[in-house]
Amino acid sequence: TVSSSVTSSVVSSDESGDDENNVMALEETVGSTPNKAKIASIIEELPKSRYELRRHAIPARFRGRKDHAGVKGAYKIFVNCSISEVLCTTTAESIAMRNWVIIPFHPSNDFFTRFPSALMYRSKSEFVKMLQFALNNDPPLLSDALSRELTWTAATERLIQAATVTKRQARRNE
Repeated sequence: TVSSSVTSSVVSSDESGDDENNVMALEETVGSTPNKAKIASIIEELPKSRYELRRHAIPARFRGRKDHAGVKGAYKIFVNCSISEVLCTTTAESIAMRNWVIIPFHPSNDFFTRFPSALMYRSKSEFVKMLQFALNNDPPLLSDALSRELTWTAATERLIQAATVTKRQARRNE
């Protein structure tokens, strides 16, 4: 898949978390693009702790609610960097809308590894590589089987399977 080929090419990247190495990886990834300096400055300016985040908020504005059906086709990349918020539904919706999703490797995101438009990362430099890849490529079409995985029917079937208790397990729990 696109995701696994991109991921396998970046897994060997430096994952030390060192900002200097991340900026160097960014420079290698972005190369001579016009936004190179802007992207580098954004990475440099990211808060290093929750304390810094509270003192110097990320310059972003929430523009209110939007029906996701109304923005279909307007965007092609959904970024979910969180490993503490439960945003699986929005990630699934973005995949179903044929967007790239850029998400961290984390147990809460294991379900999405099967989708070719899920670009997963382990470090800041991998994130930048995934973002650059998504900016330069169109998301692939989903097969019918993968599209079905995103339906409520398939989700209900997974829930029933996960909640099923065999007679043996029931006797053991008595």
